[in-house]
Parts: sequence; structure tokens; C-alpha cells
Amino acid sequence: MTASRVARRYAKALFKVALEEKKLEAYKGELEAFFGQMKSEPMFSLALSSPFIPLQSRISLLDEVARTLGLSEVVKKLLGLMVERNRIRLLDEVLRAYGDLVDRYMGRSKGVLRVPFEPPRDYVDRIAQALSNLTGKKVTLEVLIDPSLIGGAKAEVEGVVYDGSVMAQLMQLRKTLLEG
Repeated sequence: MTASRVARRYAKALFKVALEEKKLEAYKGELEAFFGQMKSEPMFSLALSSPFIPLQSRISLLDEVARTLGLSEVVKKLLGLMVERNRIRLLDEVLRAYGDLVDRYMGRSKGVLRVPFEPPRDYVDRIAQALSNLTGKKVTLEVLIDPSLIGGAKAEVEGVVYDGSVMAQLMQLRKTLLEG
């Protein structure tokens, strides 16, 4: 089984419990906090995933950090299971898959907005609102600066590209002129 399939299974299991307990966002925040701890402390991450450290020591370390972060029993058990099965290295994929499940359930969607330079916040908000109207979901946009765009913008939401770049407009004009 591929790593991403395994990660999705963990995410689905947590999602099911979180949905029953009405703690979708709370558990997401807990996973983010724990993952942040792993990223900021490489030795901690290494210790949790090392087969050379006895399992009981890794679980004790996990319990200590979980207590410090105030993690719920549900999230702590999930992380413990991942440590036991040597899959804690998949936490970033589990977090991403869980976040996608929560967003889908809540009617939210994430997208990417590519622009040639840093846009004003109200510009991004207007585009996000227009995309929300198009998709029927609350769209949040990650802004990426792409100097290869002459002007305009390109947005991608749920695999659909909305190309309002100057280059796309020029190509459309060319096509129209050639057709007649």
C-alpha cells in the first residue's frame, strides 16, 4: 500500500471520530501543533521515527509532548498508533488529507492565485469571492508571484484553471483573428 493511501486511511479514521465528536477544527489544530513541533525540533522527529530507540521510550516522549501541547486522547492515540507502526513520518500527509476532508465537509476549497507582482489584499479578496460564486464553495487563495506572467492573473481551484493572464487574452485574440 502506498504512503499516501496509508495517510488517507489515518485521516479518514480521525475524520470519522472528529465528526461524531464535533471536533473537526479542534483535531486539525492539534495535528498542526504537533506537526509544527516535529518540524521545529528535528531531533524530536528523528527520535519518534527511529527504530533504534525502544518503542516504549518513543511512546513516553510522545506522551510528554502531547501533555505539553494539551492534545486530546483521540489525537494522542492516533499519533501513538503511527509511532508504533513506524508511520509518524507520514504525519504531514495525514494532516493534508485530514484538512482536505474537513474543508470538503465544511464547503471550503483552497486555490492558488498566480500574479506577476504582489497584489493588494482587496484584489485577492475580490477574486476569491468571484471564485466562491463560481464554485459554490468558500474559496481561500494562496498567492504565488509568477514573474513570467506579463499581467493579469491565473487561478486554480479544484483542478480547474481560470486564466485571466494577458498572455491568455492575447492567445484568444489571435485565435479570434485567425478564425475570421
